[in-house]
Amino acid sequence: MKYRSDRAFLKKIAQERISVLDSLSVSSAISEPQLSKYYTTLMQRISSHYKVKMPKGGVPICKRCGTRMVPGVNAKVRLCSSGRYVAYSCSACGYEKHVHY
Repeated sequence: MKYRSDRAFLKKIAQERISVLDSLSVSSAISEPQLSKYYTTLMQRISSHYKVKMPKGGVPICKRCGTRMVPGVNAKVRLCSSGRYVAYSCSACGYEKHVHY
């Protein structure tokens, strides 16, 4: 029975670390993009190892290069009313992410 409680405790710690890394990666995206990219990859590794979901609704992550797509800093944002989605275009690699609304 102790094993299950330890697993839940580890998942809770992993979720806390992911949330801290999430805020750090967004704040460092402007000044140090390489550090932000490192925080993002570390978040993804923790998430996959402990089987914890990544935070939703924040700043999107580019699937091709792994950077945070902060609007106005390293990404372009446009609204597509016909398809009802928001398109984020990464300025580093050109990848386009669609978020439906």
